[in-house]
Amino acid sequence: MNSVGDFISRSLSYTLIEDVTNYESITRTVCSYLNSEGGTIIVGANKDKSIVKITNLQNIIRVIREKIEKDITPNLPLVSTEAVDTTEGEIIIIEVPEGHDKPYVYDGSIYIQKSKKVVPANAFMIRDMVQQKTIDPLRWERRSALAIKIADFNKETIFSCVSSIESSGRHIFSDNRDVEKIMHELALFRSAQFTNAADVLFGKTPGFRNPQIRVRLVCFKEDKESDEFIDDKSIDGNIFHILLSIEQFISKHINTSVEFSNNTFVSEDLAAYPMDAIREGIVNALAHRDYENSYGGVAVRIYPGRLEIWNSGHFPKEIKIVDLKKNHPSIPINPDIVNVLYLYGRMNRIGRGTQNIINSCKKMGLPTPKWIDNESGVTLTLLSQTKNPKSFLNERQKKLLKYLKTGNEIVISFYHEQFASSISTRQAGRDLANLQDLGYIELIGSGSGAKYRRTKKD
Repeated sequence: MNSVGDFISRSLSYTLIEDVTNYESITRTVCSYLNSEGGTIIVGANKDKSIVKITNLQNIIRVIREKIEKDITPNLPLVSTEAVDTTEGEIIIIEVPEGHDKPYVYDGSIYIQKSKKVVPANAFMIRDMVQQKTIDPLRWERRSALAIKIADFNKETIFSCVSSIESSGRHIFSDNRDVEKIMHELALFRSAQFTNAADVLFGKTPGFRNPQIRVRLVCFKEDKESDEFIDDKSIDGNIFHILLSIEQFISKHINTSVEFSNNTFVSEDLAAYPMDAIREGIVNALAHRDYENSYGGVAVRIYPGRLEIWNSGHFPKEIKIVDLKKNHPSIPINPDIVNVLYLYGRMNRIGRGTQNIINSCKKMGLPTPKWIDNESGVTLTLLSQTKNPKSFLNERQKKLLKYLKTGNEIVISFYHEQFASSISTRQAGRDLANLQDLGYIELIGSGSGAKYRRTKKD
């Protein structure tokens, strides 16, 4: 269980608000983070990192959510408001991304963050926000889906989604049976037109209008690339249908092992991968992919020893691969789609999805998952617990492990000279980083004094 201090240390920017019923201060701070670079609001804790006892917690959270939705315009920003149980007691964590529709207004004013304080934006700042909004092209998900009518949507999916959202308390619709009003409140019906995001989320056959929505599912017979498929499918439909179809395909094909525990004859089937990590990876691929690329897509590839989830998007330039292992800002390319998935409960706290994937794999004793962002898109790779991690090592890495004894230390230059002289220093560094992710070595120190120490892992 985390402490209040843990949340503070993990937050890129944060604000402590001790009075849980100071809704004006809370909402004004949310507005300031939306107009700046995002941040975390810790409600119910003070500067000494002690907390106040919160009564009627769920009611307070409901009021905070309503204030954010109703009092900040444009409405429905992707803001996560959740109760969190810490070692000191319960607090409220509000996580706010940088807004995509600046400027955001609260109580007739535009607020920003400056020197860790909430201050009104001056005329020059407001002008810059408005000019930037004018310059930025209308993103694909916000463009009108021409000729789309209510009859083109799957009403059963819409009403099921609405029911889940309202049950969670994250939003209460003014009319939960009127499709047009529902879409308007979800920012999917704008200027009397349904948007591309509405089609992606709830359309009956969005692939007819946008073939890049389709997803390729392949199960290979061998770990090496080959033409031998056990199964090969292309699926179409809205995001909710696609999510279900992918999960069913993966559950059908991933390997399982049988474990007998406590010296009994009772066995337990163990999945090769943590399903919550797979679900998180799939949702991220569908939510953050580049839908504007008509040649793009999403693919899931299952091999005997690994699972790959690819999408045609890219990480924002502000985020590097190394940032995925720690707190990082949430900068969704499709915030309207992300917002619906968050309200529905398929995306949890913003900016934490990659950490959830890493932690889920760690709990199962699996190697750290790998992300690669190259010209074709982003690929997430999970290594199976049914496969020996050493089978994925190259000969250079295997020779190093054979040479090192537990506790031995080396520097990257030694590895490069003795075991990897045929490759670049940069590639040698990637070799060692891979061994670190697999748990065979650990990094000691940083910068020019960094060393790698052999662990006990065999």
